[in-house]
Parts: sequence; structure tokens; C-alpha cells
Amino acid sequence: MPELRLQHIDQIRGDITRQEITFSHLLEDLIDHVCCDVENEMQSGLNFSDAYQRVNQKMGPRRLKEIQEETLYLVDYKYRIMKNTMKISGVAGTIMFGFAALFKIQHWPGAGILMTLGALILVFVFLPSDFSFSFLHFFQDHAL
Repeated sequence: MPELRLQHIDQIRGDITRQEITFSHLLEDLIDHVCCDVENEMQSGLNFSDAYQRVNQKMGPRRLKEIQEETLYLVDYKYRIMKNTMKISGVAGTIMFGFAALFKIQHWPGAGILMTLGALILVFVFLPSDFSFSFLHFFQDHAL
């Protein structure tokens, strides 16, 4: 399989960077994808310039920018779902615990089931969402 030289990879990196790909993780993935696609085209006997031109024609002038926009939309969408799940489960679990305490103090039936449901919601829904949210913020703030 033909391999790209460092100068070819630098050319691809420069061209992709000029397309204003600002999402750093996506930038590296796109560079890798384009390099692999160019190498695949070079297997059919094309030189680097022709293979790279063919890959660019297949992608079109705005495709990388569209991929970035779609990726950022999906990341934001999933982030909002995670935040809403965290808020709802945190409030629901806490309210159930509060009512469970009230029921227990008043010796009303149902205190045990409320305590169990509240704990299950907090442990299996709220805490994983909170940890994911916290780690996401930590790694975004400390990204290289």
C-alpha cells in the first residue's frame, strides 16, 4: 500500500486547517480520514497530486465544514439531553428521599418504597450523568 510522505500530510493538514475547522479533535480525525482516502486512491496507481485532487472532488468544497457543523450540533444536542436528565433525576430522587423521610417520621406506609426508588434514581441515573458532565467539563477546560 502506498504511504504518504510527511510533506503530503503537512499539505493536507494545511488545507484542512484553512477550511476553518476549529473543533480540535475533529481536525485530527478529518486529517487522518483524508490521508487514508488519498492512500486508498493511490493504490489504483495515481500519484499524490491526482489522488488528492480526486478526494477533494469527491468531498466538495464545503463538506468538511458541514461535517464540523453536524458534529457540533450532535455534541450540543447530547450535552443538553445529559444535562436535562441530570437535573430531572436529581430533583426527582431528592424529592423522593424527602417524602420518604416524612413518611418514615409519620409512620405512614410507603416510606421504604420511596426511599428505594429515590436511591435507585440517584445512584443509577443522577450520579452517572453528574460524573459524565463533570469529566466532560474537566477535560474541556484542560484540553491541550
